[in-house]
Amino acid sequence: MNKEMWIQEARGIAAQCWCDPETESKVMDPVLCEAVAQRIACWMDTAAQNQRNADYYRGLIVRCGEAIGNRAYIADDGSKSNDVLCAKVPELVEKAFSILRLAGTEEPKNNQTGMWGIMGERIFLSVPGKPIAKKRPRFARRGKYVTTYNDQETEEGRFLFEVQKQFKREPVTCAVKVNLKFFMPIPKSTSKKNYALMAVYQIDHTKKPDIDNLIKFALDCLNGVVYHDDSQIIKISGSKVYHPVGLTEIIVELRDFPEPKTAEPFSGIIGE
Repeated sequence: MNKEMWIQEARGIAAQCWCDPETESKVMDPVLCEAVAQRIACWMDTAAQNQRNADYYRGLIVRCGEAIGNRAYIADDGSKSNDVLCAKVPELVEKAFSILRLAGTEEPKNNQTGMWGIMGERIFLSVPGKPIAKKRPRFARRGKYVTTYNDQETEEGRFLFEVQKQFKREPVTCAVKVNLKFFMPIPKSTSKKNYALMAVYQIDHTKKPDIDNLIKFALDCLNGVVYHDDSQIIKISGSKVYHPVGLTEIIVELRDFPEPKTAEPFSGIIGE
C-alpha cells in the first residue's frame, strides 16, 4: 500500500469537513483531521489499485478478443462493433477450449499447437516478471587461454520454465512471425502524475534496456523450444512500454501453407 502518494490530497479532503455549513462553527481538531486523512488515503490507494487491476485485465481480454478475430466484434443481433466486445470473449474462449477437449488425445495436424486453427494459427505465451535483456558475453582466463561463459543461465532457466509450462509440444518446423511486447515496470520513485500517464501508455519507455537486447534474449530462449531454429523466423516485431506489472508477451504466428490443389483440366467451351 502506498498511502504517501495520496496523503496531501486526502488531507485537503479531510480539512474540507470543517468547512461545510454544518461544521464551520466547530474548531478543527488537527489530530482527528490527520486520522481521517490517513483513512481516506488508504481508501484512495485501494481504489487506484483496483482500477489499475481492472485496466490490466480488461487489456488482456481485449488482446484475447483481437486474437480471436471477427467473432469478438459481432454482437448477438449481428451488428459489428469497432471495439472488442469484452463480454463475449469468455464465451468464445470457452467454446475454443471445448473443441480442444472434444478432440481428446488426438495429435494436432500440421504442427498445430495451442489454439491453432481456432485463434488464428498463433501461439500465445506470457512470461511474468521484469523483461530481461541479453548481456554481452563474459570472458575468463583459463591458464593460457581466454574463454567465454554465460552468466544469464539462471535468468534463461526461469524464462524457459514459464514458456514450457504453456507450450508442451514439439518445436514447429514451419516459417514463423514473432511479435514481442515488453511491459517494463513503472519505477517506484515515479510521481503520481507520471505514474498515471505511464499506466495508460502516454509516456514512452526510452531508458535502458535497449529493445534489441530484450528481443535477443527472448528469441534465444524460444530457439529450439517453440521453433527449431532462428532461420525459420521471417518477420520480427517488438515494442516496450511502461506498465504497473512487469511482463513479456509473445505471439508466434505460424506460416504453414496447405499443399496446393491440382487444377481440374478445363473441358468446357467459352461462352456456354
